[in-house]
Amino acid sequence: MPAEEPIGGNLLDGTWRGPRLGNWPGLLNSRVHAMATLRNVAISVLRLAGVENIAAATRYLGRQVERPLRLLGLA
Repeated sequence: MPAEEPIGGNLLDGTWRGPRLGNWPGLLNSRVHAMATLRNVAISVLRLAGVENIAAATRYLGRQVERPLRLLGLA
């Protein structure tokens, strides 16, 4: 190691980024897509049920667990 380079190298100047996780951005991207798909399915189910106000319906259905299950025919 050269004498003029401090121990730790570029740790403090912001250029050292550490080990990169090669698949983490892809994994995060797939989770984002999965959540978007679930959201779109939920909105489609509400539209097929004849709901006009999606926001009000999600608030209403979110108050009790049985309500969305009844909407899906599972309860």
